[in-house]
Amino acid sequence: MNAVVNRLRLNTTISPDVWQRAETELPTLMKQIAGFETFYAIEVSPDEVVLVIVADTAETLDRIATEVGNSWMREHVAPHLAEPPSRQIGRIVASG
Repeated sequence: MNAVVNRLRLNTTISPDVWQRAETELPTLMKQIAGFETFYAIEVSPDEVVLVIVADTAETLDRIATEVGNSWMREHVAPHLAEPPSRQIGRIVASG
């Protein structure tokens, strides 16, 4: 299993409505890509959100970014970003 961690620094608040849409729309879109497992959007401060997406391979995570993330994030989240997202992919070595 692999995960991508995206750190999003915000310059404006994202409406809770956007996060509700993310919770209903994103899993449906991501599940169309074989190997997707789950995702989390974690508000770590008023101006920072961390996205964690879990999938079978790094290649699957890249497909999710290209086929789902680019358009959905561009429309709903990108206008609120203070800077480009920080993106790191790694192999999951332990979980509980």
